[in-house]
Amino acid sequence: MGQFDDIQAEVERARITKNSSLRFNIPRGWWDTGRYGSIGFYGFLEFLFYLQEHIAPAALGIIDGEVKPDYKRMKMMEVGSYAGESTLLFSSTGLFDEVISIDPHDGDEEMNKLRGVDWDSVKKTFNNITELSDVITHYPNYSFDGVLDKFEDGYFNLIYLDGEHDYESVKRDLESLLPKINPEVGWISGHDFINHSWPGCVSAIREVVGEPDATFRDGSWVKKI
Repeated sequence: MGQFDDIQAEVERARITKNSSLRFNIPRGWWDTGRYGSIGFYGFLEFLFYLQEHIAPAALGIIDGEVKPDYKRMKMMEVGSYAGESTLLFSSTGLFDEVISIDPHDGDEEMNKLRGVDWDSVKKTFNNITELSDVITHYPNYSFDGVLDKFEDGYFNLIYLDGEHDYESVKRDLESLLPKINPEVGWISGHDFINHSWPGCVSAIREVVGEPDATFRDGSWVKKI
């Protein structure tokens, strides 16, 4: 088997282990970008399987056990997409008919230093990856730079925050994002809930939204609104 088939087989083994019915529709072209594995893929799978278990019924219009035939498919926003791996994985779950990505691809970024890349390289990878999906829309801005005003309150069912990691920035972002989440069928989530690495991030999350409903090996976390 080639690398793509190996990864698809690994996803299937993880799915069976988690007893999940989720099927990823990951475009084969993604593996040609050479970015596979750079987001803690297997830990992130746990988070996606959790979403499938808790969000899929609502995505199908089943809310509190009652079918809502006029219910629209789910919409999500990712704040901080970097090279687009997680963005494409979100779109590949089939849970969302709209994935909004917000990332200016600008400023001081520790990940660039660790990988030995510049923003031009990151943007090229992001474009190559996200063009494989027709539900992703990218805004090359900061979340507080007028982008949120484009969406009415309660518009999103899921928001995933992976922007700045200091206490003040995370607190600011969470407080500005929360009104945009659907209060009936909505979840706030994000990355870097790792106290020994990002204590300010963890403190801000706990202060603004409380203890997460679940955390995952890659540092992802989620809480129902």
